[in-house]
Amino acid sequence: MNIKKLRELKKNKKGFTLIEIIVVVVILAVLMAVAVPSVMKYLSEADNAKYMAQARTVMTTAQAEMAKAYAGDKKIDEAEWAAMISDTKDNEGTINTAIGKDKMATNVKLYVTATITQKGDDITVTGTSITAPVGTTTLDSPDFKVMTFNLDGKGIAIELNGKVYVGKELK
Repeated sequence: MNIKKLRELKKNKKGFTLIEIIVVVVILAVLMAVAVPSVMKYLSEADNAKYMAQARTVMTTAQAEMAKAYAGDKKIDEAEWAAMISDTKDNEGTINTAIGKDKMATNVKLYVTATITQKGDDITVTGTSITAPVGTTTLDSPDFKVMTFNLDGKGIAIELNGKVYVGKELK
């Protein structure tokens, strides 16, 4: 009777063999190895595009604020500078307002002359920055060619012509 049941089970085989299961798992692993890096690349590109859009908004806002500040006397004082480029949440500047209330630009710098180089995620900006150190009353140079700032742990450098660089946080 046992032999009869074994023969019956052998004829009515309805499951998968171990080899079939292994082949399916290998095929799925190969597909995942190809698909996951592609998806991660597209997500990274989308993230960079978001930062570039925000950077262009910030640059336009900064240019408008500088033009407004220089329109009357061709100089900007410390209060106007601080109102435009504030790094504190207590005193959010125009640039931070352009980005949005949930985010804040930090380490904002404007450059009269600058060269931007990017290797991978490393961004290097060399040049003459516009600063209004404590104790000075006016800032005499209205023109800037490059703006840099940090946003959400990313470093962003923008050239006046609109080219945007996104990489590691700038120091």
